[in-house]
Amino acid sequence: MLGYSQCSLKDISVSQQQTGAKVQGKPEWAVTITNKCSCVQTSLVLNCDGFKTSEPVDRSILSLMGPYCIVKAGDSITKDPITFKPKEDGAGRIKKVPLSTYHFREMEMEASYR
Repeated sequence: MLGYSQCSLKDISVSQQQTGAKVQGKPEWAVTITNKCSCVQTSLVLNCDGFKTSEPVDRSILSLMGPYCIVKAGDSITKDPITFKPKEDGAGRIKKVPLSTYHFREMEMEASYR
């Protein structure tokens, strides 16, 4: 993941918490991704192995590619938080993954051939 300054993966926060609501009798979760750096960051990829959602997540926010999730299709992540609601048993499975821009571009190419 590259930004336009000294921003790095450590400036990205991925928080997961219960909303207090229930979905089919189980706790609803909210995942929030926040860029704490003053500059934008791009090409954010998360480890989403085993991740499931109770409702479809807009692909412009999060797209699944094997065990990975690409945030905002690799586009800029500003200081505005990104929030979505996964299925209750998938919330704890999302983790940050340090990938180079080169690796990210390979993933994009692979997805375009599907």
